[in-house]
Amino acid sequence: MDELRFHLDGVVRSKSEYVDFDGPLELILQLLSRNRVEIQDIRISALLEQYLDYLAEMRRMDLEIASEFVAMASHLTYIKAKTVLAGTEPVEELDELKNSLEELRRRREYERAKHMADLLAPMAARGEGLFTKQPEPLGQEKGVLLLYNNFIGNYLTNDMAAELLRLDGFRVEQAAFYDDMGMAGGEPKENRGGRIGIAYAIRICAEAAKRGATLEETARLARKAAERTVTLGVNVEPEKDRVTFGMGISGEPGFSTLEGTNVHDTAEETVRLLWEDLNPQASDRIFMLVNRLRLTSYSDSFVMAECLYESLSRRTDNARMSVGGYMQVTDSYGYTVTLLRADEELASYLTGTCTGDGFII
Repeated sequence: MDELRFHLDGVVRSKSEYVDFDGPLELILQLLSRNRVEIQDIRISALLEQYLDYLAEMRRMDLEIASEFVAMASHLTYIKAKTVLAGTEPVEELDELKNSLEELRRRREYERAKHMADLLAPMAARGEGLFTKQPEPLGQEKGVLLLYNNFIGNYLTNDMAAELLRLDGFRVEQAAFYDDMGMAGGEPKENRGGRIGIAYAIRICAEAAKRGATLEETARLARKAAERTVTLGVNVEPEKDRVTFGMGISGEPGFSTLEGTNVHDTAEETVRLLWEDLNPQASDRIFMLVNRLRLTSYSDSFVMAECLYESLSRRTDNARMSVGGYMQVTDSYGYTVTLLRADEELASYLTGTCTGDGFII
């Protein structure tokens, strides 16, 4: 049942007039302590009548009756009686009322804080058994390779990082990725932005470093992979019954559309566009990375991946594919599909797996 509320006509002082009171008994006490209500104006009989009606309804509904009202109402009656008898003399109980209300407020705040602490403690405990790998110290003798996608913000950040590292005595190499074929149409490939193809560079460079390659050699491999990688954004729009190709990572419009959302047609058009842009040689080994966007289900991504692989297999019998959620920064339904044309050297570094913060390739 809802909290008991009382109504008293014209007892609350508001600027130059008196307004009706409507609320719980505790609020009457608070207004009284702040001199917003005169004790003489409170009709105890009206409060009791409303309370008795409340008790009758509680009994009818067979609900538990709290004793808090009795305590507060008795206190209020006592203060009013003493005020009437005291005349103009100050009533110390009003100060006691203010203190008791402040104590009540503090106690309730403590109870709320304790409740939240009990609620949050198990959540904190869930992480007690989790351990993550701590950052390893950078070795000055080996150097640092900075990999990043081709955006102005990334250039500025990594140029500053490289400068600071060199001041600390580190050797530094940098490699930018520019695999997004939906950007900088008609311009040189190196003017494009980066997308998800950088994941292949991470894998290649990790394997090269593990085998003892020098910093300069590892950076050369990263730049070589960048030249041989292309990514296409594929956004499926069921409500418009169409597929848009080439939409950018920040929602830039695509360069081509396909009417209908048939998965086989979408896969065939995706591979056709990538294949024409990549222009692989007969000796190249093709690596395909299918990345689902945030609103795409696991099942849909695997169905699309199967169709993409079928389409790719009609063009080459030397292909390998990975599927997963490697970069999901856009709230849309669809995929990014990446092709890397690896020669014998690059393919030799793509035999194992590479584990990052959010992916395994």
